[in-house]
Amino acid sequence: MRKIFLLTCLLSFGAQAKIFQNKFISVDLPIGWECTLEGTEYICQSTIEERKKEAIFVFAAKMRAKSDSLEYYKAYLKKRKSLKLPTGERVVSEPKYVKLSKINSQDWVDALHLSSEIPGYYTRYLATVKDDLGVAFTASIAQPYYSKYQKLLEKVVLSLKVFRNRGSRAGKRSGIKDKRQRAVLEEIEMVSANDFEPLERAKTTRSVTKGSKGDKSLYLYLLLGLLVVLFIFSRRRK
Repeated sequence: MRKIFLLTCLLSFGAQAKIFQNKFISVDLPIGWECTLEGTEYICQSTIEERKKEAIFVFAAKMRAKSDSLEYYKAYLKKRKSLKLPTGERVVSEPKYVKLSKINSQDWVDALHLSSEIPGYYTRYLATVKDDLGVAFTASIAQPYYSKYQKLLEKVVLSLKVFRNRGSRAGKRSGIKDKRQRAVLEEIEMVSANDFEPLERAKTTRSVTKGSKGDKSLYLYLLLGLLVVLFIFSRRRK
């Protein structure tokens, strides 16, 4: 049944893919997927309950710091990542590759790790800079399903488009009629390159749940993982 579902998605993806777009990125989502706004991150998953833990995408952006560059992103993603579990145990990721990819005329750092955000999940990272923004996309897929999702993920990646209109920040915000979207842009602009307090506060105030609430645990790993990526990207080399 799983094979039939995935095959159906792959065959019909091109004709029926749903375009998701916010203020900094657009992408063709797989059939039956939806994105929700969680703080300043967009979380995208299948709407089918039993498939939610198989794969999850996250989009995020931050104001670009002086150290934000493709070279810095590439150097960071070459390194192993240490993930601390709620039990106190540490898992060290396995970097599979890091390269530069050109997608729709935009250069991205493209990397793949195993167990860097969630134990037993492959996470593909794409990071780039556009004008005054640093933009990141992660796709985390459970190891048993990774090969089945590869073609579908590749179609998603090849549809990525990043953009940023020039002009004053205030002007950008005033031109956005949707209050929630405007608030998100304002939050992005308030992120400081050296301010790690929000990340530490998130670590201590968000709880990891189990059982029927396992999806919250998945969100926690990915949101914190993506925040780590964005904040570390913004740090200056010592």
